Amino acid sequence: MALRINRERVSNRAWSEVDKTALRNRLVRALEENEEGARDAIREVYAVIRAESLEDAPSQNWWGPHHEVTRDCNVVLNRNGLIAAAQALAGARAEPDLTPEQRRRAARHLLRHYRELEMDPPASLLEAAGERPEGELVRLTAAVAGEMRPSDIPLAPWVNLDALKAGDPDPLEVVVRIPEGRSKRGWYYTRRVLERIAAEINATGLPGLLGHQDPDKVDREFVPPATHWVGAVVRDEGGKAVLYARGVVDRAAADLKRWIRGNAVRQVSPPRARGSTHTGDKGPPGEEVSPTCAGIDLVLGRRGPGPGGLPRVRGDRPSLLPLVSLPHSSLQSPWSPVVSA
Repeated sequence: MALRINRERVSNRAWSEVDKTALRNRLVRALEENEEGARDAIREVYAVIRAESLEDAPSQNWWGPHHEVTRDCNVVLNRNGLIAAAQALAGARAEPDLTPEQRRRAARHLLRHYRELEMDPPASLLEAAGERPEGELVRLTAAVAGEMRPSDIPLAPWVNLDALKAGDPDPLEVVVRIPEGRSKRGWYYTRRVLERIAAEINATGLPGLLGHQDPDKVDREFVPPATHWVGAVVRDEGGKAVLYARGVVDRAAADLKRWIRGNAVRQVSPPRARGSTHTGDKGPPGEEVSPTCAGIDLVLGRRGPGPGGLPRVRGDRPSLLPLVSLPHSSLQSPWSPVVSA
């Protein structure tokens, strides 16, 4: 009988009750007998195959089982097996004997299942999958900086401000502040990372999206930007680096302007806020820069000639928040906009 991957069923059976040796032997037999669906089943049952060939030493090279094969030949995801595989990948008992690329592939495989089940993946799994930040999307508390105005931040060379504001009867600019330092939940934003964000903004700009875009759709879905980040500077305040970014709210985002002015847009409520991480100088630029904007608790600036600084923004309004995404990045990072125009 052909093996069939059944994505409609999920087993909650205790993983300790699943005979992993019998599971492997069943799949080895299916492979040897050229059973229909055997190869796909093996690649689904195991997080990663360490050898180029499935036939090469299955007991050594098939790593990270997390499915069961039922009596009716259905390959079914085991929820507890998935959790166990993620823990094993994180080195819960021993460091897995995987190359960096194998580790990344295994993590992405397991992460796909977490998302299918709408489960929050552990920080270690996100890190292993290369989805920076290394686990948690968190809030970084910042002090109010009412002295900063958009005009204090030079426009990037590529910006045509008049064109961005053309046809907008009610233009609005915002300023966000991101300080170097550690958040209450374990993030640490280094000076170099903040400088890389500023460099990216000044070189190519960053689009701010309203709401949350599925990271899996970034490469094929265009979401009109709600905010255009048009300039950034990194300043030294008390021996610490602080990034200030200047943004222009798009003329089509009338509701966003109203929310900002009404102090309704407050603090990012990031997805998967768990664990802890260190955002430092690791990885290629695309991975290093993009997530440093994620889940940051930003501050309100000055409203121009009117009243002074507005209160620090707090509270969770995730559906109202623009997101920043870097080109060629699978991650998008929420920035809480602040009035400063």
